[in-house]
Amino acid sequence: MPGHQGKGLGKRIMREIMDYLDANVPPSGYVSLIADGKAQELYAQFGFEPTAPAGAGMAYKPRAAQPAR
Repeated sequence: MPGHQGKGLGKRIMREIMDYLDANVPPSGYVSLIADGKAQELYAQFGFEPTAPAGAGMAYKPRAAQPAR
């Protein structure tokens, strides 16, 4: 939300996430995320790097529930 941007909240959240990852993900682990827009700049500050062209984020948006057949 624009009113909350620029106050360091994203960095505080990311520091907590990184502390968790550092404590719980083994060295052989792989952590990925989807970064939209300027969020890429925030994540890069914490060591995340683009995976393209070796990989690409993908999404599936399910259709409305269909009646059982």
